[in-house]
Amino acid sequence: MSESLDPFAPPTAEPQDPRAWQDADTGASFLPPRRAVVAALWVFSVVCVLKMLGLANQIRVIGDRSVTFEELVMSDNITGPLDGVYLVVLLVTLVLWGMWAHRAASNLRAIRPGWGYEFTPAAHVWWYFVPFANLVKPYHAMRELVFATLGSMDPGPRTQTLGAWWGAWVTGNILGNVANRLMPDSTRVTGEAYFDRLTWASLADMASSAALVVAALVAVRIIRDVNAHQVMRRTRVA
Repeated sequence: MSESLDPFAPPTAEPQDPRAWQDADTGASFLPPRRAVVAALWVFSVVCVLKMLGLANQIRVIGDRSVTFEELVMSDNITGPLDGVYLVVLLVTLVLWGMWAHRAASNLRAIRPGWGYEFTPAAHVWWYFVPFANLVKPYHAMRELVFATLGSMDPGPRTQTLGAWWGAWVTGNILGNVANRLMPDSTRVTGEAYFDRLTWASLADMASSAALVVAALVAVRIIRDVNAHQVMRRTRVA
């Protein structure tokens, strides 16, 4: 292959690769998702695992009571930058995920123009930002994307795959909110109560990270599945 595929770069006027195509109505060119979003999901999973290891060690230290309250508060201040790294990686991953979903949904307009879509390509992104509706609508949009790509309303095991992805994502976010609410304020909670609150907050944060790892790994499978089927179907159409 003479050039690498980058779905996030401006398309060339006349794509040479058979996996690139043009929408007959708009003239816009689309390319299937690249490895960037998959790489981001893997990096995010690794960061989550490292975070879980750090939290496990913190719980162990708290259980052994091998540090004082002041030392524990200081260690929390030191680990703050690690939380910053996690947030940055999460943000980058979410941006790349949104770009992939938008592009994959746009691809469908070229290979299945008469499907009767409920969700626009943009809706695959902005539904994540609508309170309460973001608990179900992004899942419905992804289900439509997968079903339309496969050309069937009954994709079999992929229904369970989508359920596992969305269930893990929602669970991880809920547990993350619980962890934030349990996190004690060292200016208001001290002594034994601080140790107990921090232990429960750390356990919830660990469970949140574990759920998000599952969501990320299942998302990788969904991306590869959708991409492979879109490439195959476009090759048949071309």
